[in-house]
Amino acid sequence: VEEVLVEVGDYVEKDQPVIRFPKNNPGANYYQAEAGFKAAAIAFRRVEKLYNNNGISRQSYDDAKTQYDVQLANWETVNDMIEVKAPLSGYITRLNVQPSDNVQQGKNLFTVSNFNTLSSIVWVADYEIRSIQKGQVATANWENSTLTGVVTQVDLAMDAEKKAFAVHILFNNADQEVLSGITAAINIETSLTHNSIILHRNEILKNQNEWYVYVVEDNHAVKKIVEIGRNQGMSYEIISGLVNNANLITEGLTTVRNNSLIQIPEDSSSLLTQK
Repeated sequence: VEEVLVEVGDYVEKDQPVIRFPKNNPGANYYQAEAGFKAAAIAFRRVEKLYNNNGISRQSYDDAKTQYDVQLANWETVNDMIEVKAPLSGYITRLNVQPSDNVQQGKNLFTVSNFNTLSSIVWVADYEIRSIQKGQVATANWENSTLTGVVTQVDLAMDAEKKAFAVHILFNNADQEVLSGITAAINIETSLTHNSIILHRNEILKNQNEWYVYVVEDNHAVKKIVEIGRNQGMSYEIISGLVNNANLITEGLTTVRNNSLIQIPEDSSSLLTQK
């Protein structure tokens, strides 16, 4: 490596030179390629002039043009080997070489990242994959930042090693609030139901045949049998059996009995939750 033209964190445009190798590198054949290209260019201009004056045949012109194109392609390839350019516009996020390094073939030289969009793969179990479809909205939460994205691909085959299905998501990061490579909490909106009642699992009781909760009515605990819908982790959807604005008993549930008198302390925030 002769010269590293950027530093980590620098913004580069597409095709901007990033790393330069010496021209006298025997493996590059820089000067031979340069001489071949210049000779082919001179010869082609001469043939082109003759052809325009009807001095040679079309076949001779085509032969000279082909030779010129071959030498031009070879020259461009050698230049790309000598001066390695950024493949896209973005930020230099990693440099793997320094000046004077002896680089082996196949070595990764640098990384350019475009943070305007970020992609992620979520691994989903077989019992959940049916509810996820391409085009669904997703959110990623990292520290105090939230990104909005969309599901772009849902694999139909389970990964043999992970025993799960891959869901690919693309997030908009136009403000570049989030860095590449971080670990975020990702949620996929599989459906949207307005005015749903969602309870924590600890707020719901269950016997062999039914799910139920306790609410306060006229200072008495009243048992309400509820129907459970979908759940995500410890959050459960209540489909029926509980109305909005009910005074739900959330503490001491193991000691509560149906129709038992409830004495509500002045600070009832730890006992009742309005749902």
